[in-house]
Parts: sequence; C-alpha cells; structure tokens
Amino acid sequence: MATSASTTSTRTDEEEVDCIQSLRVANDLYIGTAGYSYAHWRKGEFYPSSGVPQSEELRYYSGVFSAVEINASFHFVPKEETLLNWAKIAKPGFLFSFKVPQIITHEKRLEEPNINSDLDFFLKRLSKMEEARPNCLGPILFQLPPSLLKDVSKLDRLSTLIPKTFRVAFEFRHLSWYCDEVYGAMQRYGFGLCDNISPDQSKIRRKGVEQNVELATTAGVWHYTRCHKRINQQITNYTDTQLSKIADELVERRRRKIVQYCYFLNDHEANGPEAKYF
Repeated sequence: MATSASTTSTRTDEEEVDCIQSLRVANDLYIGTAGYSYAHWRKGEFYPSSGVPQSEELRYYSGVFSAVEINASFHFVPKEETLLNWAKIAKPGFLFSFKVPQIITHEKRLEEPNINSDLDFFLKRLSKMEEARPNCLGPILFQLPPSLLKDVSKLDRLSTLIPKTFRVAFEFRHLSWYCDEVYGAMQRYGFGLCDNISPDQSKIRRKGVEQNVELATTAGVWHYTRCHKRINQQITNYTDTQLSKIADELVERRRRKIVQYCYFLNDHEANGPEAKYF
C-alpha cells in the first residue's frame, strides 16, 4: 500500500529502509527519484534535519532507495571521477539510470553520423563506471522531443551503435511512435518503452499498456516508469489513491516476474521522495 508524503506513516525509518532493502535483494524492482541532491530536501523532508554532509547524501539516499535517475547527464556528461565516486559511495545493489544528453536527442535529433561521436563518448564514460562497479547501471533513457515524429529507421541505426550490454529505454513524446511498427522494432533490438504517468494525466501514457508493455530483451523482460509532476506545476503531489494504483501495477508486474524501474521526478516541495512510502 502506498501513501502520499503528506500522510503520516506508521512505519519507522528503519522499517522503511528494511522494506526497500528486501526489494533490492529480490533484484526485480528498483524505485527512486530523478536526482538526489536538492537543497529543499535538507530541511527534514528527506534528509535528517540534524544534517547529512552533501558528500554523504548519496550514501544515505542509497540506503532508502534502490536506484536513481540522473537527469544532469541530459545537459552534460558527468566527469569520470564523479561517476567513479558515485560507484564507490552507493550501497550494494544500487543502480544508476542516466538520461541521454540532449545534444543527441534534441539538438541532433538522433541523426547519423552527427550523433556518433557524442553517443560513443557518453557510452564509454558510463562503461568506466560499470567497470569499476559491475552491474551498477540501470537503463539509459532516450527522451525524445515532442516535435520528433515516428521514424523507425532511427531505431534501426541506434541498434548498431549501442552495445548490447546497455539496457535502453525510450520516452516517446509524440503519439505517432505508439504503434505496432515501433513495438516490433523495440522487440527486435531489446529496447524498452518508458511509461509516463502524472497526477492529472497530462502526460502521454503509452497506448496498449496491457498488450505491449512487457518487451522481451536480451536480459529478460523489464519495464520503465516515470512519474511526472502536474502540468505547469513544479510539484508531483500524487494522492493516496493514485499512489496505491501505481503500487498495484508494480505488484502485478512483479508477480509476472517483470524487472521494473520506477522513478518519481523531482519537484520544489519535496514530494518527490514520496516514492519511499511504497
């Protein structure tokens, strides 16, 4: 059962950590937020009001959540030393998902050969992290611009550029992508579809969610969910009922042995960490 962040929880912090750690042991459900280091989280909303040094925030975060989606990589590729430090600090079993740089998705719009060097640089940088700490990478996320219409040939070309060791998810933001032709290509290449949800249902949610969600990949069956904020607002603010529905879907897919990654996007009222109440 899930509750909103505004609802008082009867579980202690230790019980919440134990709950998340039990999921981590199962190795099939990874829950977290987009980012982990925010000033407004340091006022007792997530990090203890007694204070956690910024250098220790990831260690604390990884004791509560089992994964994080790094959005900063959309703007710039993190330094190698930063990635290696993250790999060293995070607790065992913790995963990092990374958003693909916007120069690839939005500026060069997946066009070859323009993206080749940028994509190669990004993937090689992440590989350094994986070498330092095996099995620490979750999916990489291609968030496409709303103006980019369906073009299956782009998926075809990407399949030749990305090593099979990477798990790849796509967040399509134009409805033309939600069709059997695209689903077929995704299955061929082992790519995953990102499921978008939001409190006011303002985001596109993948069509045929029950029929086409679970795509077989070379590593098995998996699912990627992003819980967005309300439209034109900087808060997530899911109700108890909405969180319970998300939790029910996670439980049902888990029953079917589907590996899942679920991230709540950051906000300005510290509601993002409501994910910990699952």
